[in-house]
Amino acid sequence: MAVSDGISLSATRLGPVWSPASVVYIPGLLTDSTYWTSLTGHLHARLGGGITQIVYSRPQRHLYDKTEARSVLPVLVEDLDTILTLAHGAVILVAHSAGSLLVNAWTQHYPRQAAALAGLVLLNPWPDLRDVTTLVDSLASRGSPRREHLLLAELTRHLYDPPSHHGPLRRSRVETSTAGIDALGAALLTSDLTPFTAEVVSIVRRIPTWVLAGRSDPIIAPRRAEALAERLWADYDTIPGAGHSLPHADPARAAEPIIAALEVAYRDHQHGRASW
Repeated sequence: MAVSDGISLSATRLGPVWSPASVVYIPGLLTDSTYWTSLTGHLHARLGGGITQIVYSRPQRHLYDKTEARSVLPVLVEDLDTILTLAHGAVILVAHSAGSLLVNAWTQHYPRQAAALAGLVLLNPWPDLRDVTTLVDSLASRGSPRREHLLLAELTRHLYDPPSHHGPLRRSRVETSTAGIDALGAALLTSDLTPFTAEVVSIVRRIPTWVLAGRSDPIIAPRRAEALAERLWADYDTIPGAGHSLPHADPARAAEPIIAALEVAYRDHQHGRASW
């Protein structure tokens, strides 16, 4: 799909074009749409292919233009809003990691569309971009000349490897990517650091919301995810022994809040409160 800045987004639909509900997955930092493959495949099999699932990504090299300083977040907000035009029926939005910050920004820009969501699922969410700064500061003693390199190494170590680390480790495709470092640098340097605002919170509190965290998450402490869940009035749970890679490493348990969101959307339809 072409977006406002002329870049083509890559989107994949799993399931029918028209269905009672659509689940849309937001990519996080340093990942593309393939990061969701384990989770979408699990749900597709469990639901018999009856629900539409949509994943998408933007080429990372187009997130950062060295000749023009610009904020990355507005670009990603427009990407998400464009992709949501593909969704039909009850729409469930699923975000992982820093994708929760995009949910915040999109809700600020499109409050009416956000209020129409049937459900919201946040997996290993970042409550605030300042969490990234805290993480980088805690790693600064390692002596990396650029904080983007430092955070890139830390994130990719936990994004693509199962937390148990049983069996051979899987090397991240973006671990040595210059484009990935530039995109991450742009996000850190130009993005709005504002956490979930009171306006956004008031909207999200009216949306059935779930927050799921790994109890051994080395990127965002579970207490931070729990505090976000309390602020959003969201259902909250943690998975013992799980890290920062729930959709990739533990798709069965990551699927549970999505199933719960679909069940709530169906019950709302049964009681005449929403379409299905």
